[in-house]
Amino acid sequence: PNQVYALYLHHGRIVKDAKPPYQVDPAVQPREIRLRLPAGIYSAVWRDPKSGAETKKEQFAVRRAGEAVALSSPPYAEDAALIVRAK
Repeated sequence: PNQVYALYLHHGRIVKDAKPPYQVDPAVQPREIRLRLPAGIYSAVWRDPKSGAETKKEQFAVRRAGEAVALSSPPYAEDAALIVRAK
């Protein structure tokens, strides 16, 4: 708790009467997420789940506990993984 966070982002949806009914969003674009974390310094590493390759790395600070921090992913289509670690 309060040390390591893992997020998996997947962009798909159920499309009524489609075959297959589950459709993946093929648009390659960055996406923004907002996290509320305890105060501290963090590192964030984005990874491609298929290859395991690191696609973006950054460091950020949370000045006040619960303050919303916006992180932008690297461009991706289907899915992305994010690991956030407290320093």
